[in-house]
Amino acid sequence: MKKNLKSSHTFQTVMDFANLQQVMRDKILAGFRVPKTILGGSESETNRATAETANYVFAARTIKPKMEMIAQQLNEFLVPRYGDNLYLDFVDPVPEDKAQKVEEMKAATANQAVISINEAREEYFGLDGVENGEGEDAKTASGNILDATN
Repeated sequence: MKKNLKSSHTFQTVMDFANLQQVMRDKILAGFRVPKTILGGSESETNRATAETANYVFAARTIKPKMEMIAQQLNEFLVPRYGDNLYLDFVDPVPEDKAQKVEEMKAATANQAVISINEAREEYFGLDGVENGEGEDAKTASGNILDATN
């Protein structure tokens, strides 16, 4: 008994397995609320701005709500077993928007320096202070903050 069998190549072409795999991946990512850029996929147009935005949105809309839910459940059902004066909390996973913070600080201080050169060197660069790096004169100095001769 011979039957007319067609090549399976046609079936594979019609199914488009490569595209089907990408569609399934995208559906799984959407189900878990994970942006494609988090995986570092090369097919998406990713630059630093979109990657930082994706990290921010992922942390704010996916990770933080789950952490809040877990902490709430633990605080309600587990923590009372160990005492009424205990409370569980977590470090906020949402990255700080540094550009916005800088703009707010500029607006609040009217673009005037509010820390001395030595304070800035110690806080941001881990460097020792320099001579004449304190006081009101140092706050209005226009020299290079990293220059040790200042």
